[in-house]
Amino acid sequence: GRFVEKKGFDVMLRALAILMERGYDFKVELAGSGEQEKTLKRLAKQLGLAERMHFPGWVKEAQSFLEEVDIFCLPSLHEPFGIVLLEAMASKLPIVTTDTEGPVEIITHEEDGLIVPKGDADAMADALARLLENEDYARGLASQALHRARTGYEMDRICAHMTSVLDGIVSHYQPYAAAS
Repeated sequence: GRFVEKKGFDVMLRALAILMERGYDFKVELAGSGEQEKTLKRLAKQLGLAERMHFPGWVKEAQSFLEEVDIFCLPSLHEPFGIVLLEAMASKLPIVTTDTEGPVEIITHEEDGLIVPKGDADAMADALARLLENEDYARGLASQALHRARTGYEMDRICAHMTSVLDGIVSHYQPYAAAS
């Protein structure tokens, strides 16, 4: 993602530091770029995460990137929709995200992902720990996420829904008669 404040990557780094303090072993791929890149790299170093983190920059092929990860985390403080969330769902990944606008419309907590309060590093660490500790639970969430992506967000379904909405609008639209 874009390394800007509203994406909450600093919160995710703090959550990862909590996991590290608890003794979890992990590696992190934080893909993206932006104005906070140096700040995030500095914070990762300060938190002792530098050896566990890789910053590959912008990823041109999201699918191949997502095939290489085991858990997807979207730590946004503000996220109106989140195409990347749908990409993670379609990649059958267990997901931790925040209670921001878009994710709460897409993810159902504990059905196809885990939703934590935005800005809460402790809650994010707890959710990530649940997925790390229970592979079966993580796989179940990932399977449900894939199902939801396929049944609710595939192109044919979205096009049919948009067509229906537009047809409804057009059928109720009556142009104003020109005054003579």
